[in-house]
Amino acid sequence: MRSFFETTEEDWTHPAGQLHLYLTPREDFAALVHPYEEALEASELVALQPSQALHATAQRLPFFADSPQAERIDEYIAALHAAFCEWDAPAITFTAPIVTEDSVLCPSDNLDIWGRYTSRIRQCLTEVFGPEGTHFGPVPRPHITLAYGIGTGDSTELEKTLRNITAHEGLSTQNTFYSQPLDHLDIVTVHQKISEGTYLFDTLNRVALI
Repeated sequence: MRSFFETTEEDWTHPAGQLHLYLTPREDFAALVHPYEEALEASELVALQPSQALHATAQRLPFFADSPQAERIDEYIAALHAAFCEWDAPAITFTAPIVTEDSVLCPSDNLDIWGRYTSRIRQCLTEVFGPEGTHFGPVPRPHITLAYGIGTGDSTELEKTLRNITAHEGLSTQNTFYSQPLDHLDIVTVHQKISEGTYLFDTLNRVALI
């Protein structure tokens, strides 16, 4: 394990918060990951994310909530409604938590469905904000991060503990752990808390896509 924050491009200290587009899980997701929380809290290698901060990032925007571009959010929401007017909100599935080189997360392999979702989101950004709207690239693989790495060290024991929890719960890292319809998009302001190892957010708008 290594610190996730060693490779972040900048320290988001702007008080208005960086604008992002999130897919947020239902409340039942927090219940699913609850058995893993004690192990993650006990680890010195990672920082557990608050349950209200859990999300799958769909797109990062190059604006802050007090930027002039944020005044066009209503226009962007209208573009989303037009682009998703015949959307059937397919679901993507996530597997049980795994340890990566810099975090603990639930990944998804539903890349085709995710790609259709994010391409429409990005298309609308270009329509409203021009090329600047998609300054940051797309998120190629959806995932919900439970904990970010904050230290460097051998994560073998943490991996073993999480596997044992998954087995105890009668699950497999290859099976469906959680299913989430792509039925909304949250426009949020994100606050990076490096000292705490967390990313917190405030929701500005929830856009229903069906």
